[in-house]
Amino acid sequence: MNDKIAKKIGEAHAFAAVCKATKERVPSVFAEIFGSDVVSELSDVCATQMSDLERIAEEAGMKETVTTKSTKTQEKIQAMAEQYVGDEWDDVAEVLEWMSFFVGGATAHWDVITGGGNAMQHTTLESVAKDGASYYQGLFEKVRAAGHAVGTARAAV
Repeated sequence: MNDKIAKKIGEAHAFAAVCKATKERVPSVFAEIFGSDVVSELSDVCATQMSDLERIAEEAGMKETVTTKSTKTQEKIQAMAEQYVGDEWDDVAEVLEWMSFFVGGATAHWDVITGGGNAMQHTTLESVAKDGASYYQGLFEKVRAAGHAVGTARAAV
């Protein structure tokens, strides 16, 4: 594993960490956007993603690179979220609009490491990354559906 792939793994790790933290920050808004079934499992899914990536990085001797990049990326993502949502974390429309950026970015990062795992013939990394990309793509579909529902409800007022 080279430094570029390790840093991308760190970024995917950061998306999982921020997703988990955001859900814990606004669980009721997340339930409205994603549904209670997703919210009940989200923290565990994110924790598993982080653990899997840490294990892969450690096996490759790149854990420090991954951890450092994850920490920096978490700070950037959280700053972007604060700038976008501001003090409107109780507004479902604002949070779901932010989540569209977030889950799109997460999906792209997981796709990059899927390609890296494939090119390296690292079947574990490729499998973990494919699962991650698929998970965030599924969240994106829920964001889209919630957006439609919120727009419909707001038009009726």
